[in-house]
Amino acid sequence: MRSVVVVVLHAGVGLHPFAAEVVPGEYRIDTWDRVRDRGNSRTFTGQSEAVLRFGYTGRLDHPGDHPVQPITIRFLSVPLAGLLLVCAAAAGAATVEQVVEHYRPKVEQRLLPRFRFAGADWPPEAVTLLAIKDVLRLELWVRSGGVWRHVRDYRIKGLSGGPGPKLREGDRQVPEGIYHISRLNPNSAFHLSLKIDYPNAFDRQQARREGRRNPGGDIFIHGNRVSRGCLAIGNNAVEELFVLTALVGKEKVEVIIAPTDFRIYSTRHLVPQDHPWVGELYRRIAAEMRRFLRPAPDRAGARSPRH
Repeated sequence: MRSVVVVVLHAGVGLHPFAAEVVPGEYRIDTWDRVRDRGNSRTFTGQSEAVLRFGYTGRLDHPGDHPVQPITIRFLSVPLAGLLLVCAAAAGAATVEQVVEHYRPKVEQRLLPRFRFAGADWPPEAVTLLAIKDVLRLELWVRSGGVWRHVRDYRIKGLSGGPGPKLREGDRQVPEGIYHISRLNPNSAFHLSLKIDYPNAFDRQQARREGRRNPGGDIFIHGNRVSRGCLAIGNNAVEELFVLTALVGKEKVEVIIAPTDFRIYSTRHLVPQDHPWVGELYRRIAAEMRRFLRPAPDRAGARSPRH
């Protein structure tokens, strides 16, 4: 059984269909009347799965002349208001500005009550994302009026590996350290994504000392719930962080990734004997984490807005 995406764009009159045969690592896009012979098709690498977020799943027999097994299809139909964004997504060329314009209203609907509850301005002065691997939690902190305020927590839905930093390409470890966002990807295969600047200077220095030539890279915070070496936080969550990062500026977004909560636990028992430099790394992470102390529960019973 094959999976095909059928994207139907309409502007009030007529239909303009496309079909996309899903192939690992690439998507083949054809106009519907050319699906049979693959004539004049265009293949491109990249993440065009952004179109799927508007769709639903159905079943249809293949329209070709040759008998084949049924295929799973996903239909997408959007009015003129969403036409430009979907066209760009289908071509793997949606811009950050288009994505922000599309998602900002519903992101603000979800986040503004939380910002008001935290006493924070929207958008804030700066952002810190604090990921704690062993409890699968990503904390959102913002600086407003010179004060760091806790806004909300996200559940990390997909995370591979275990405690300890990433050492090499393919080890499926999530990095540990203090990073920043280097790029926003509006055309991610995992809905949307924010790239982390791993390896940073500290990572590269330790790799050189140990003779590790390829410490890996391409680490993202992204949507969906499956990940190998990245942080998958679900589509709604990544929409919020994508829009927030775009509004604040990626250079003002810090990402701290820790194996455990060093505000509570000691760093010593987690340092591997074969990599003693990890002790220094964890001391740096712990010092940074202590800037972000979670508020005590309100005795009056006030609660933050529900997810």
